[in-house]
Amino acid sequence: MKRIGWNLVALVITTAHACGGLTIEDPAGNDVSSDCTVNWVGGEAYISINSRVPGNVIIFRSDSGQSIARIDSLAISDGNSGTQVVIRVLSDRGSGVNNLGRIYQAGSEIVIVNEVLVHGTIGSIECDAIGNVTADGTIYGPIVSTGDHFTPGVTAVKSNNGNILGEISVASYPGTTLDRIGWVSAPNGTVGQSANVRASLSAASYIQSVVARQIYADITQPRN
Repeated sequence: MKRIGWNLVALVITTAHACGGLTIEDPAGNDVSSDCTVNWVGGEAYISINSRVPGNVIIFRSDSGQSIARIDSLAISDGNSGTQVVIRVLSDRGSGVNNLGRIYQAGSEIVIVNEVLVHGTIGSIECDAIGNVTADGTIYGPIVSTGDHFTPGVTAVKSNNGNILGEISVASYPGTTLDRIGWVSAPNGTVGQSANVRASLSAASYIQSVVARQIYADITQPRN
């Protein structure tokens, strides 16, 4: 099993006109859509990342409000240290990305979701390590850093105008304090749904901050 240190890069989803309104690029703006399979169902994109792109980073952008139903990484590790799939989902052009249903790690290659920024809602994210996750609407979860192939951690989860309802968790990784959750923030909403329907926030090292109008959450920090 390949593990390397925690060194997040931003995960950006960008929409491209070359792919039904989505752009799939590397940081230099080169088209890397050939490394993915994209299917459109009911106006939403279903994306499979089939292989690691040169330079590791793959960026998804939209400038016209498309929604992405899911991004699944099927990439297989070649066993070399330093290779990974770094996903970025951005809404920095035009109408940006509307909703994101899920990001899921299905292959053996390291997957880091460094930054997700959408104008609508976010469903679930499950991969080795997670950076900044931001939605204008509700984040349903779960948001899970598994640490299966990489030191786990979640930098920040923020809903600007909605709620954060589901699980946010980080797997324990002995010998580091990076297995933590930084910020959980819903300044205009709730974390958890009610006293009876609570969110679960769990990180082995620590959870730095939880901010919301109402907090209904079970918070677990075993080392604190």
